[in-house]
Amino acid sequence: MITKTTKKDFELFKKYFLEYQSKLNLNIFNVIFHHSKHPIDISLIDVNFDLREASIHMEGFEIKVTLIKDIPYNEETIINEEYIKKLALHEVCHLLVHRLKMITKAELEGKRVEAIEEAVVVGLTESFSNMLYN
Repeated sequence: MITKTTKKDFELFKKYFLEYQSKLNLNIFNVIFHHSKHPIDISLIDVNFDLREASIHMEGFEIKVTLIKDIPYNEETIINEEYIKKLALHEVCHLLVHRLKMITKAELEGKRVEAIEEAVVVGLTESFSNMLYN
């Protein structure tokens, strides 16, 4: 069974995504939002998109985020503001992990595990300090 996300849901999704992106200090990324039946760049997604509610595709600093129009439905699926907020936060967490991967790849090639851990902690601190102290 399928349920649909609305234009209002999409606007809420964008609002919360941008809010969380800002709170986590991830504004270095250019985000393009889509509201469509399938994720943008579907060929690059390595999971079953029929089970997805939203998707994110990342290439460097260019980010494409999609809220899926037709999502799987079960008895627990209630599309409301809380549900949309969680979807937005989930996708922003992917953005945070992407940023941490970028830091790790760029700064730590060939270094020890402790150095990689430190780079990840620095990235997390940067993101969370902005959220906690601003």
